[in-house]
Amino acid sequence: MSKAITTEVERQQIQDLSDGVGYSSDKILARYYNTTRKTIWCWAKQGKLPRPHKIGNNTTRWCNKAIKQIENEATS
Repeated sequence: MSKAITTEVERQQIQDLSDGVGYSSDKILARYYNTTRKTIWCWAKQGKLPRPHKIGNNTTRWCNKAIKQIENEATS
């Protein structure tokens, strides 16, 4: 069950995603798109989102700049 209230850190991470700065986790992307983490992984597998980058054993992140590029292409 997800929390309805986001923390200040999560708000900043979502703002960074909106601005196309840095990297985001599946959790932040799920909040941004108002969906589940599983859906984020399905979208990445289907090519609706860019491929994530594995940056550690248990850490995978999406490039916010690439996310914004895909959004801009979809609205153009």
